[in-house]
Amino acid sequence: MALGAKVRVPPPRRELLDRTRLANPLLRPDHLPRLVLIAAPPGFGKTTLLTQWLAQLTGARGHPGEPPRIAWVSLDESDTDARRFVADLVESLAAGGSASVAEALALLAAGRPVPAEQVLATVVNGLDVEGTTVIALDDFHRAAGPEVHEALAFLLENLPPQVVVAMTTRADPQLPLARMRSRGELVEVRAADLRFTTEESAGFLRAVMDLDLDQAQVEALEARTEGWVAGLQLAALSVRPRVSSPAAVDDFIRAFGGSHRFVLDYLVEEVLNAQPAGVREFLLLTSVLERMTGTLCDAVTGSSDGQQRLEQLESAQVFVTALDTERRWFRYHQLFAEALRARLSAEWPDRVAALHLAASRGYASLGLLEDALDQAALADDPEWFADLVECALPGTRKRRGDRQLLGWISVLPDDLVRRRPVLATTRAAPGQGVATRCGSGGSLDVLGSTSVEDQETNVSSEATANQPGRAYPAQPQVPEAARALVEFVPTKDFFVGIDSDGCAMDAMDIKHQECFTPCYIKYWDLQPISTIARETAIFVNLGSVTRGLNRWLALRQLLDLLRDRADVAERGVTIPEYPELTDFIESPYPLSDSGIAAWAAANPSATAERMIAWGNAVNASIAAMVHGCGPFPGVREAMHAMYGHVDEITVSATPMEALRRE
Repeated sequence: MALGAKVRVPPPRRELLDRTRLANPLLRPDHLPRLVLIAAPPGFGKTTLLTQWLAQLTGARGHPGEPPRIAWVSLDESDTDARRFVADLVESLAAGGSASVAEALALLAAGRPVPAEQVLATVVNGLDVEGTTVIALDDFHRAAGPEVHEALAFLLENLPPQVVVAMTTRADPQLPLARMRSRGELVEVRAADLRFTTEESAGFLRAVMDLDLDQAQVEALEARTEGWVAGLQLAALSVRPRVSSPAAVDDFIRAFGGSHRFVLDYLVEEVLNAQPAGVREFLLLTSVLERMTGTLCDAVTGSSDGQQRLEQLESAQVFVTALDTERRWFRYHQLFAEALRARLSAEWPDRVAALHLAASRGYASLGLLEDALDQAALADDPEWFADLVECALPGTRKRRGDRQLLGWISVLPDDLVRRRPVLATTRAAPGQGVATRCGSGGSLDVLGSTSVEDQETNVSSEATANQPGRAYPAQPQVPEAARALVEFVPTKDFFVGIDSDGCAMDAMDIKHQECFTPCYIKYWDLQPISTIARETAIFVNLGSVTRGLNRWLALRQLLDLLRDRADVAERGVTIPEYPELTDFIESPYPLSDSGIAAWAAANPSATAERMIAWGNAVNASIAAMVHGCGPFPGVREAMHAMYGHVDEITVSATPMEALRRE
């Protein structure tokens, strides 16, 4: 770029929307900030806003004497060199009318290398005796480089109070922003501030784009673009040929998205192709996620740097928005996400289904079943989709979601539904279906009955090992009682399995809320994080796809999840690994009272004693607490109606004595 153009303030366009909602911080000479940071992705009107603000300074009231001097620099890739950056800055000050940079100009013209800080020191000294000055740095992200950031940090630290730096950038600069923010020296304008409101969108479309749309059409376009100025402009260009037909405009707005050629070309050229290869691939692969965490990104990319990538993208203003204050959950701007998906389908069509499957498994591991189902519907894996539908049955029924259940089942192949009794029953009578605890492949979790203590041993070990969530090793031994299933010969037309606890008998909630959870806190030293531990325990045992999990597997999952929680670490609490717990779970011993007793006798340790004490305390608490809990409404009548007409099995982790009583 020619030097004259680089240091000349761009003339404002004749027709611009007046952004009165965004107060001009440069109009307060008595309280100027040190830095005005306008940071947002491309197309949000950063440069337009800055030129509007600068135009308001011409003849501005409230500034003593002459209007403020304006030094403008349009930065480009050549400014990654600190010497060039400083030279352009000095030239812009001279072009803006500053008479105090003569010494700096002489240093630069001497032909010998001069440290940037030496030149900037002379600039600061000169500006100290001049009036209000605004140094405007446009597209600062193009001057990325540690030396340039260091030079600007030096300048900001030493500027006199009547000088302010205003910059536009797509990425946060490497400056002490937190310190300036705490001192009240920083004014920030972000994408959230630059987004057009509905009123601003209407004004822009009418005054700038010469389109007279009705209110509903304006609101629809504003919602689709999320107030993104460039998106509105691109949509308006496409609407113009259709404006004579309101129905055609409505049809266009409904179809408008990131795959529209104008939007796609803009986002691919301005954003996607400007990223390094690794970032570009990350954006494409994670575009299948509607909302994401670092862990979910790792699930679809196969890498382990998802959280770091998301934080970098947010800092770089790449159309990424944090959804919570802890910055764990993020999402892409919807038009950007649609553009990425269109590009993904064009470049890697063979990978799309596998990415949706990985995303589905990732959501399922977090207990987000509806998100997992949405992804599974695009994954071309009907068996997995059916697994998830069965897992979602209890919760969906509880909130009266029969129509949603039938919608999920309707997309499954008919032969697959017929092979799954739970799904077939639900399809036949959605309000009366058989309740079941989730396992893999539609199988029920069958528990042996060799002895009272062994009732917690999981016969269907594959089901437990493969259920959505954290993968745990399958149990290596199958109780002898399971042979009753292997050798079973049908005597009736129907075979019905009844999961007692939490499906037939209404006792699961009280057991976990009043018995298991207090014992977790007491025996595993979780008192400092009792609220977090209680929330996580209820999620594992009642509110996720692991509902009804064997107590020892649930204990391990609880401790694993607590180790992963940032709010636990913030409280200075460290959850020990307890390798003995894993050793027991992966041993041939049954996961039961008798199993832990036998394992502990062979492997004595303090942790083994703690495990036994915890298990005994849970049993004692249940015996003392759980009384009078009957079946859910309709269970007794259903069992009477089935009696003598079906082959029936009770599937339970409840100790035999309590099961017989129930």
